[in-house]
Amino acid sequence: NAGPDFSHASVQIETTVQNMGVQPQTYTLKHTLIDAEGKAAGSCEADGAMVAGKDSHKSKASIPVENPHLWSCDDPYLYKVVTEVFVDGALTDTYETTTGIRHIRFDNDHGFFLNGEPVKLKGVNIHQDHAGVGSGIPDGLQEWRLLQLKKFGCNAYRSSHNPMTPALLDICDRLGILVIEENRLTGINKEHTELLGRMIKRDRNHPSIILWSLFNEEPLQNTEEGARIYRRMRAVVEHLDDSRLITGAINGSMEGAGMEMDVTGINYAIKHVEAMHAKHPEQPMIGAENNSAVTTRGCYKSDREKEQVLANYDEEVVPWGQSIRETWDFARKHDYFAGIFIWTGFDYRGEPTPFKWPSVSSQFGIMDTCGFPKDSFYFNKACFTDKPMVHLLPHWNWKKGETVRVMAVSNCDEVELFLNGKSLGRKSNDICNDNPEWQVEFARGRISAKAYRNGKCVAKTEQRTAGKPYAIVTETNTLDIKNDGQDTVVINVAIKDKRGVVVPTANNLVHFDVIGDGFVRGVGNGDPNSHESDILPERRAYCGLCQALVTSKTGAESISVRVWGEGLEESVITLNVVKVAAPVCPVVATNYTLTGFTMSEVTEERPN
Repeated sequence: NAGPDFSHASVQIETTVQNMGVQPQTYTLKHTLIDAEGKAAGSCEADGAMVAGKDSHKSKASIPVENPHLWSCDDPYLYKVVTEVFVDGALTDTYETTTGIRHIRFDNDHGFFLNGEPVKLKGVNIHQDHAGVGSGIPDGLQEWRLLQLKKFGCNAYRSSHNPMTPALLDICDRLGILVIEENRLTGINKEHTELLGRMIKRDRNHPSIILWSLFNEEPLQNTEEGARIYRRMRAVVEHLDDSRLITGAINGSMEGAGMEMDVTGINYAIKHVEAMHAKHPEQPMIGAENNSAVTTRGCYKSDREKEQVLANYDEEVVPWGQSIRETWDFARKHDYFAGIFIWTGFDYRGEPTPFKWPSVSSQFGIMDTCGFPKDSFYFNKACFTDKPMVHLLPHWNWKKGETVRVMAVSNCDEVELFLNGKSLGRKSNDICNDNPEWQVEFARGRISAKAYRNGKCVAKTEQRTAGKPYAIVTETNTLDIKNDGQDTVVINVAIKDKRGVVVPTANNLVHFDVIGDGFVRGVGNGDPNSHESDILPERRAYCGLCQALVTSKTGAESISVRVWGEGLEESVITLNVVKVAAPVCPVVATNYTLTGFTMSEVTEERPN
């Protein structure tokens, strides 16, 4: 309910109170809006009602807010609504709801607006999966992954293709990440509508969510039957939340369900979007899935037959896909296209397209399964950010006499390349259409680049030739770890030479010994073809890198981690254990023996 100047807002509150007793009770409510500084920003009292035993009652109220502090990507300001339940004048229950105040709008000509300002959505799709833990990602690791996405300018997240864990939405609220939350099952039977309604009721208070997505690439999407199903599903959503718009993701024409959407989500099909827009100019549009470019971290020459690896020059795409440069060139030139969501932010288990076994993970990610950046990270950063940057690929460990294809990735006007201090030429640059390249005869030492804007050097980078593996160098996302038996610290490992240069060809076996009250939850290295264990406390480096996830034990007092490898200088990390209250959770038996199995007789007759 924000006005044109956004100086007034109204927090709408709907509360369901349940009488847990068997006798009728009369309740009243008080709601207080608390700002981020802990001060009351408004309040209201709501008349309750007499509620029969074991019954419930729903009430509505609102709190007017003058000059609200708006939630945005750059300033994700959060409020809290404290709801107090009184029975016979006595406080019987208190509930806190975190929320934010912001205004969203999609325009069929000019795209997405947040608080009246145009925002191009620079998003990613995520299959929740991480090396060492699969889909069971600890909350601390969820936050670390989102922070990696923000580093290349990502401002939006599509939960493909299922509702997000509440903890992840909390983090998106705090970090200013815009969210398309997606429903899992398409349909209108009782199970389908209950699952859809559960997602809406659970998550509708998160300011980060801007769109509800009802399906992805359903077989009936372009039919009248699909349109009817979509209308029924959106009626469920609108009954529970009328503050957001509704979308879905199509990979065909816009006809059918696509025309029932507030914002039509289009998967790939960049070359057909202009025709779609011309046919339906009144319809807001967004790229729900884009790119499907495929790369292998550390690879600069594709080998599809033997090694099943793909080069990092932003040229390898699947038949339906595009490079980030092609997709972004379209998005930046067409205001009506509200933004893109790249498939995917991280590699994930399964779908090793264009390969099959023995490849075991996808190669779609901007980062690998550990969150280590591929070169596509920098292609996206050059597209998504304005701060001057330049990146060189490949690494600079080759054989004497080899001619190396060197590419600069930058968001600046020009890039100049140097080999051991000697200029190899200065070339114009446009991230989408004119990436400068050089064919360089390899010589040990240093290859570097300077990026220019308006003739002035504004960014630099370099790659150095690495020597033999000498030391293990570790980096953690934090040295603090809670002793709740769940908190997890990310330990990234780089194999470096004596001068501190990462050895891009190193594959040393690295061991992780946890001393004290912790354990290795999982390990990984981002290799899409690795069959090593994800849970043993050791992992080979892949292209010089590997990772371990270390978790505290409940009630931990001290934790340190020794990271070592044969012939390498080791690293020891001492974590600062933060004492917190033990989480409330059910106690389960460590072991339970199952006996007395009854097996059916094996017959050749097939079941009916």
